[in-house]
Amino acid sequence: MPDRGTKAAIDGLWTAANYHFGGAVFPRGLARGGNCNLFCGRVQTWEVFSGWVWWLVVLTVLVVLRYGRGVRRLVGGRGGISAANQVFVYLWLFTAFAAVAPPIDTLARDLYFVHQVQHMLLHMVAPLLLTLGVPLAPLIAGITASLAAEASEAAGSQSGVAASM
Repeated sequence: MPDRGTKAAIDGLWTAANYHFGGAVFPRGLARGGNCNLFCGRVQTWEVFSGWVWWLVVLTVLVVLRYGRGVRRLVGGRGGISAANQVFVYLWLFTAFAAVAPPIDTLARDLYFVHQVQHMLLHMVAPLLLTLGVPLAPLIAGITASLAAEASEAAGSQSGVAASM
């Protein structure tokens, strides 16, 4: 456990950094002396893995299922999707999910460098994997016929509007 001088120095650094960045960098208020769990050695395992958001898990599972369904549909049809593209898409989904789910998201609230790792994953790694995976055709093939018809109607009406301009 750090002594008082060390804790005061850490709090002073946080206060200076938070002031410099306009108070938006450290959302839980480490600079205000409220939460020193990570630096004072009092962090619990359940705190790091808490904060699961149910809709994020459901959304990720639905995208994985729809993509898998689309890949299976396209295998019998227009030649299918390469294994490399499938790996890139699943890596993209894993990277995006891991960046916004615990423990990375929980630690990013307290540690600025973990927050920056989140940014690197979401702004550099995930888009590259998405571009390499090219998931549009399997995702469209994976949705139900009624949704596909609505999507094609919406795309057709938008292209008609764009052509008339």
